[in-house]
Amino acid sequence: MGEFANKVKKTIRDRNDLLFEDAVGELGDILWYLSELSRHIAPRTDNSLGYIAYMNIEKLKDRARRNKIKGSGDNR
Repeated sequence: MGEFANKVKKTIRDRNDLLFEDAVGELGDILWYLSELSRHIAPRTDNSLGYIAYMNIEKLKDRARRNKIKGSGDNR
């Protein structure tokens, strides 16, 4: 994530275009790290990236129903 953020920062700072290939390469690395982390953090549960994405969408839907999308903190 840090390498991707640095590329974005330099793109903004230098007013250049972010190269698609660079961005995709870094995002691929991030995806791999996320996949490995999810596999190791909860090896005995359904921890696929698809499930994690699903749970995040459900969390956001719940916040929207309760009008708590804006603000900060995990327990909104």
